[in-house]
Amino acid sequence: MKRSERKRTGLGRLRNTRQPSLYSRTDEIREKRGVKPILYPLFFCALLILAIYFVFFSPFFSVKSVSFSDTKYVSRAELTKVVTESKGFTNNNIITFGFFNFQNRLGEVTGIKSFQIIREWPNKIEVKIVEKSPTFVWQILDHKYLIDDAGYAWANYEDKYASLPVIVDTKNVPVKLGDKVVPESFVVFTRDMFNDFESSTGTKITKVEVLDIISDLKVTSAAGWYVYFDTTRTAQNELTSLTRVLKEVHDKNSGLEYVDLRIDDRIFYK
Repeated sequence: MKRSERKRTGLGRLRNTRQPSLYSRTDEIREKRGVKPILYPLFFCALLILAIYFVFFSPFFSVKSVSFSDTKYVSRAELTKVVTESKGFTNNNIITFGFFNFQNRLGEVTGIKSFQIIREWPNKIEVKIVEKSPTFVWQILDHKYLIDDAGYAWANYEDKYASLPVIVDTKNVPVKLGDKVVPESFVVFTRDMFNDFESSTGTKITKVEVLDIISDLKVTSAAGWYVYFDTTRTAQNELTSLTRVLKEVHDKNSGLEYVDLRIDDRIFYK
């Protein structure tokens, strides 16, 4: 190899060893990239502001209507009042509707056992109501209470419950809302008795009274006679016994004053 060629080769190698000088461009890029992370918080804040505006202030998610499922006892006026009094920043929006005071107010409405808020996007709300189950009215002197299916006095009587049967406590034992008034067995007995009495006897009930002890129930019929029940047993068995007496009295073509079913395996009547 010629000397001049070796020089050129050496120069080429020298140039190759100087190639890392290109890394200076990488350093420049890194410096430029180092500016961009500052924009991220600003970009995030801008998106957050836009999201808040879109969700809470734009008309797209604004609640247009609130409807309730059909109710038998719960007052529709009270439900409408809850919607009116709960209007505000959060309840005007379908996403946050019901998270705050609306649920508390609705839970205080008489007769509501539970409820479910259903969101119909983008701007309709439906509330499904599950009502408590008042089985009868408990009367003490001139005051009346609604008794639920567990035997508790859960509300004061209102005219909208006029179709419920009334049981009068002849001993006038004081009651407060929330008190356990009668055992569940009493509730089951009276419910079944009220449901089947007319179909079993052919006459209606005009008055129901609790006597000295809670298990003794006096039921007066529209036919004029009355019957003493023991609520610790089943209503169906005692109604069957009562039907036997009514048939026997009818066959004898005699009058009937009362029937006493409180003694197990024995029936007394006059």
